[in-house]
Amino acid sequence: MNTRSVLLFTTLAAIAVITWYAGQDETADNAMNDAPPPIRSGYYVLDATIYSGGNDTRGAFEITAAQAQQSMRGEPILLTDIEIRYYAQASQEWHIKARTAALEETTQKLEMAGNVVATRIAGENDMPFSLHTDALAFDPASDAVTTDASVEFMLGQSRLEALGMRANLVDDTITLRSNVRGHYTP
Repeated sequence: MNTRSVLLFTTLAAIAVITWYAGQDETADNAMNDAPPPIRSGYYVLDATIYSGGNDTRGAFEITAAQAQQSMRGEPILLTDIEIRYYAQASQEWHIKARTAALEETTQKLEMAGNVVATRIAGENDMPFSLHTDALAFDPASDAVTTDASVEFMLGQSRLEALGMRANLVDDTITLRSNVRGHYTP
């Protein structure tokens, strides 16, 4: 064997070893890429309905949403296109709609955003009442809705605007925070 043959043989052997080694790394990479993703504890639901029964001290409510999603247990449940039916008392019903909301799992507090409209369903002796705002927090434990955003109230033909408010849905009381203006028609 001459020097040229030894050099050619050594080069071919080196190429074979490098090719084999590169193939091994690619096989290991493919095996890692084919592994299933880790299991998460969250969920995603379409056309979701959440119920909460009332008692003597709090109202019952039903939340419907186009989507409900929770990434991990204990994190807020994210809702889209929601509607709440809240039964403050047997004769008093509220409907609240919003584009999005975050529901705290443990407290059941709901932070709503995007074209929020709350309407009290008028009884026999009641005038229609609604409020419109961009953000509204609902706390079923205290039967209250609150906002720091601008809010517009409609009671029959009367219209009132304010910056921030707190309303108790059972007592039918509203506290306006600031910049109150409006037109009242008796």
